[in-house]
Amino acid sequence: MTVNFPSATASPKYVPTISVANATTLPAPKNEVIKADTLEHKHEKKSPVSKVSSFIGNIKKTFASLGEYTKGFFKGIGGGALAGSIVYTVTSAMKAIKKKPSNKGGVVLAMTTAVGTFAYNMYKAYLNANEAKANIDHRYR
Repeated sequence: MTVNFPSATASPKYVPTISVANATTLPAPKNEVIKADTLEHKHEKKSPVSKVSSFIGNIKKTFASLGEYTKGFFKGIGGGALAGSIVYTVTSAMKAIKKKPSNKGGVVLAMTTAVGTFAYNMYKAYLNANEAKANIDHRYR
């Protein structure tokens, strides 16, 4: 079997070839043992006390993250509603002073403010949940 490897920089006169007609494969030695730790990371065996401690840590991490996300959700809803209503009130007052009947821009601005406030509070909750989980990992691992 002959394999040709044409190259973009090679001249048409010279194309490298590899001939595998005479190649032989040797069987692997029978006394050689491949250890599992060279192929992949071995899992350490844990004592029952360590398993229970890890289980408790996982439960605490679940409740800590759930609590942080819940706080962030309700802070985001409340803060977003408050910020959106303040922005809408201010834009409505400015439109009333200028005596313009439409306030479509104020609605869009109020909704954007509310969604932005909600997103900010959820991001803070995400960071707080990760910090709480890291502290629990540090304690129970």
